[in-house]
Amino acid sequence: MVGSVAGRGHRRVGRGSQDAVCVRRGAHGVVAVVCDGCSAGAGSAVGAGVGARLVAAEVARRLEQPVDDLALMALPGRVWGALVDELGRLAARWAVDDDGAVIADALLFTVQVAVISDAGGIIFGVGDGRVRLDDEELTIGGASDGAPDCPAYALLPGLSAHATLRVHRHLSADDVAHLQTLLIGSDGALELPADVVAGLGTDDALLLNPSLATKRLLAGPGTEDDCTVVILRRAPVAVRTEAPCA
Repeated sequence: MVGSVAGRGHRRVGRGSQDAVCVRRGAHGVVAVVCDGCSAGAGSAVGAGVGARLVAAEVARRLEQPVDDLALMALPGRVWGALVDELGRLAARWAVDDDGAVIADALLFTVQVAVISDAGGIIFGVGDGRVRLDDEELTIGGASDGAPDCPAYALLPGLSAHATLRVHRHLSADDVAHLQTLLIGSDGALELPADVVAGLGTDDALLLNPSLATKRLLAGPGTEDDCTVVILRRAPVAVRTEAPCA
């Protein structure tokens, strides 16, 4: 289930959301990806959408085969390498005479990833975000100086410190067996009150009508920044919860 709304800051100037999301299933698990485009880049919504799809496709491809705990632990590094390589190819292909200008304009985004498989799970990413595992909150921070971390900084000289991949949580198979709800969101979700976030994870109406997630966000107090959340739930009935990329 996916909920996504443009923040007040973007609506005031007539801009849409720069967040992007993609949820994909493999034969042995599911991956949810949330990307948040850098507001300073005019085309960062494009980069965020490309990034979400690239990461989700790479993870889903690996989930077509059985994975064990070691494979899960190795997944962030492998996905990271594939993402940075592809961003480098895109920057070179799109650039007129300056790869750096293309990166600043279109390829700066944060990324948060949640993977749930038969063998366990792993949550990782670059930049800010919010994660909730049942009643446990994980606030995901970025660089110590307040600048948002972005994968594409790995392509720019002197900025690799702002492209730090972090593993936020490793889940054992037993953890996953007892997990009922996982929520992963962009940094705009940090503005949501705790009761709103908890309600998104327990509202059974969303299982039958996933579009209600966005309506719940619109009905709440709103956020200054764009806000996107993905909710993965252990459904009490056979309900499709996978959402298309957006």
